[in-house]
This record gives sequence, C-alpha cells and structure tokens, in this order.
Amino acid sequence: MKLMKLTDEKGQTYGDTQWGENVTHEVEWSGNFCHAGVIHCYRDLLVGLLLNPIHANFSPPRAWEAEGDILADDRGLKYGVSRLTTIREI
Repeated sequence: MKLMKLTDEKGQTYGDTQWGENVTHEVEWSGNFCHAGVIHCYRDLLVGLLLNPIHANFSPPRAWEAEGDILADDRGLKYGVSRLTTIREI
C-alpha cells in the first residue's frame, strides 16, 4: 500500500534510523504504537505534516513516498507497519 514517512533533515527518525531512496526497515511487530516494534507512517502527506508538531516534531521535515502493509490504525491519523520501504522523496 502507498504510504508516506516523515524524517528529519538528515533522513533519520528515532534512534538515528536512516531512511532514503529504496531503503527498507523491518521490526518484530509488537502490536502497540508506543513500543519499538512498530514503524510509524501516514497515508496522506498533509495529515502527516499537520501532525508532525505533536508526533515527531521534525524541523524541517522531509517526506518520503513509501510502501508497506498497515497492521495498526490510530483513528486514521497515523498507521503502524512492521516493514516499510521508502521509495523516493516527495
């Protein structure tokens, strides 16, 4: 499924996880948004940018088109996957 991932200006997320063109990360699924076993993403760029200040607060954020299979849904605001591939920068 087409998704999007926000990163900091270096292309990194929590724990210095490096993202970029055609980069895939996978975690052992925990089933819970607030644990290490989930990768956060969004289905819509505007929603991701709107929520950035209260989620990761990247300044400035970089946005990446991504692919993954949604395993968790936080009321349609953010999504959780166990494997995500960033395709290209938006």
